[in-house]
Amino acid sequence: MPAFHRFAGILSAVGIHLADIVQESQEPAAVTLSPDSMQQLQERLHALEEAARQKLLQQGFKESQVHAQRFLNLRWGLSAACLQ
Repeated sequence: MPAFHRFAGILSAVGIHLADIVQESQEPAAVTLSPDSMQQLQERLHALEEAARQKLLQQGFKESQVHAQRFLNLRWGLSAACLQ
């Protein structure tokens, strides 16, 4: 029989309470990264960020509690490997 810490339930609840809430949004772009495509990518990233922000605000989070991080998953040529 496995042994559990006697405060396992409380420690789990504390961990859940302290954990960050994450709202991920992504969409495929399939464009070549260039100075010309940057404006289009910036607009799409802004729209994704705003949609995720609105979902969190609807859940009751304050604007000051919401922070965004942007990521692009890039591929080199026709490779299958992703660069982040």
